[in-house]
Amino acid sequence: MPNFMNKHAKFNILALVSSVCIEGGISRFNNDFFESLACSEQVNKIYIISRDSKKKKYTNEKITFISNSSSKWGLAFYFLFFLLKKKEINLVFCGHMRLLLLTSIALIIKKAPIWLHVHGIEESNTRGWLIKKILKYMTLVTCASRYTRRELCSWASIDTEYVKVLPNTYDERYKPGIKDKKLLEKYCLEGKYVLLTVACLLKTGRYKGHEKVIAAVARLRQIFPNLIYIIVGEGDYRSALEEKVFQMGMEENVIFASVPNNELPSFYQTADLFVMPSQGEGFGIVFLEALASGLPVIAGNRDGSVDALQEGKLGVLIDPDDVEILYETLHSFLYSKAAFSFELSNQVKVYSKENFRSYCEGLLSNFNAG
Repeated sequence: MPNFMNKHAKFNILALVSSVCIEGGISRFNNDFFESLACSEQVNKIYIISRDSKKKKYTNEKITFISNSSSKWGLAFYFLFFLLKKKEINLVFCGHMRLLLLTSIALIIKKAPIWLHVHGIEESNTRGWLIKKILKYMTLVTCASRYTRRELCSWASIDTEYVKVLPNTYDERYKPGIKDKKLLEKYCLEGKYVLLTVACLLKTGRYKGHEKVIAAVARLRQIFPNLIYIIVGEGDYRSALEEKVFQMGMEENVIFASVPNNELPSFYQTADLFVMPSQGEGFGIVFLEALASGLPVIAGNRDGSVDALQEGKLGVLIDPDDVEILYETLHSFLYSKAAFSFELSNQVKVYSKENFRSYCEGLLSNFNAG
């Protein structure tokens, strides 16, 4: 991987990302990342091009949203046009593996260093000999977790020296609080045991484990009739899950909710337990949000969830394929919450915005602006 040693100018960054507007973990990471970089004295300007269908406004004057295009050709046009127009660009950030081929043109046109960040699931969907070759020319590759780094390095034969782990962070809005009275009334949750999962409901995201939780709830409701499972999220897989719940006669126990990002803290505060036994999660910002809200967490033990929960120090890790273990773990929580006595909201501060900014600042040392 190349190294760039010019030392004088500050960084003028051109960022090509999949999204900064869609509700989801990748968008949240991108916004946290850009806002953190903008706090650095090493950074002069950040220009963002995304595949969003709408534009986003940033309050920090260092960040400029240039253009958005859901068309790959439109995205390519804006990226190439701006890359040629702005002579001061001296660092290019690629926020998704699917955008790497386009981003790599910066190596040819400007010989600019490229910082690639890999979240997780997209890595397995973009494997190919050309991508593998391009990866060798990245100045820096960061991954959301050790799991993602392990998967990437194993496939692409990348030296781990150049692949750093940049874990996600969470918004300070997520903190312990009383149950929201409006939600209690709207969903008839007074006196209920509330399980919660927050995730995009996409067919490509079936690895998150919604069906397994529904199956466990189907058994548990016989013992705990006041049990409610709230699924927050939108996507092309939601209708299939709703149909499954209907066929099982579980409409009174499973609630689907579409929630804007600004209302999410209230859902975490109203729940009693966060559960998402995934087996392909790159990291899982939702785990941090739940922990910061004081919720016990159950997650899978085969993916980036292990990093988010610090190998079980911050929550319970289970085999995501073992429905019986999931059932028993949920049963234990419902029977005796004392079994999950973690100082959650304090311990999760290792993933605070302040620490995240420090990580980003340190990673900039891999480049020398010029």
